[in-house]
Amino acid sequence: YQRRVHGDLQMFTRAIFYRIEKFMNSSVGPKIRKLGQAIYRGSSKIAGPQNYQDQLVRSLRFRRFNKDYPNLLSADWIAPNATVIGDVSIGEGSSLWHGVIARGDTVSIKIGKNSIVQDLTYLNEPLPLQGFPTLKPSPVGGKEIEKSEFQGINIKDNVVIGPQCRIRKATFESNSFVGAKSTVGNGCIIESYAALAAGAYLQDGKVVPSGQIWAGNPAKYLRDLTVEEKLAIVENVEQLAELARIYALETEKTEREVLDEKLQHIYKQYEDPVEAYAQNLWEKGYPMDEEDMNYIDHRARTQYSNSFVSEKEPSIFESNPDYYKKKWEPLAYDVSKMSSVLKKYGVNTDTVSYTHLTLPTILLVQISVVAVSLKKK
Repeated sequence: YQRRVHGDLQMFTRAIFYRIEKFMNSSVGPKIRKLGQAIYRGSSKIAGPQNYQDQLVRSLRFRRFNKDYPNLLSADWIAPNATVIGDVSIGEGSSLWHGVIARGDTVSIKIGKNSIVQDLTYLNEPLPLQGFPTLKPSPVGGKEIEKSEFQGINIKDNVVIGPQCRIRKATFESNSFVGAKSTVGNGCIIESYAALAAGAYLQDGKVVPSGQIWAGNPAKYLRDLTVEEKLAIVENVEQLAELARIYALETEKTEREVLDEKLQHIYKQYEDPVEAYAQNLWEKGYPMDEEDMNYIDHRARTQYSNSFVSEKEPSIFESNPDYYKKKWEPLAYDVSKMSSVLKKYGVNTDTVSYTHLTLPTILLVQISVVAVSLKKK
């Protein structure tokens, strides 16, 4: 009963909030808005040259620069406080986390599938100062780096870039990893299954070969990655992608859903602990009221009666296994053997409806049978 009252109260509260919201949006809200605009216009005239004009600051998650628009439709999640400007393309399943700044106005940024750029990472290419020559990247390890590699920031599939990193024009091959607070210079290449340790500074034009981890300032070869560490890179991508999906669900919640969650939190603070415990048991399937007990009693007696299948009707049971399940006659085969006892108490066994025989009635009949047998002895 208490659970039903709690549910009715919750539905009533939601209905009241819905009616108030609808009334405010349809009638009261527009009038208050017009009144506020009129007061603002009048006060602006009185203020004269000291008047202050409010400006709308649009969301920085999608900002056009010249003719370049960010392509974010396939992204899994873009944090509300992230900044995405200009020529930025994000692949399916990728995400930009809290405070990420992707400056597509200074450099072209391309992010592949299932890649993670974590908090406060800065992706940009600072404009060169006038009068200072730009640094040319030098090949490392005998590898010639083509000029086409320096046209932008290229982050391929399943790449993890840690928090508070600074990324310039560089290429990140699939399944590569960059630790927190690292800096990657112009023209750098981090190959597949290569890692850059936390706090490392990778100078311009350096190449981190596959299967190696570099560390330090400036970053140098530290050691080879183990098989377990390579697998950990893949697992880390999956875990962070799942966390990004959770963030996306929280970000996309409407005002109504947030209000409902607050109401649920308030209900849990002030509800009776015994009622909360009973509600928890009921959600897990435990019987909590007479209706649940009657249902369990019905199921138990029906299954018990189905176990006494007559040997004279094997064909009916084999052709239709649900025959006895549809025919609810609890303990019908046992009661038929007690016809003499039922007739003694004035019950017509030919017209008796077994569906109305409750468990206490059956127990009473069995006790009477035992009593009669003991009396004869």
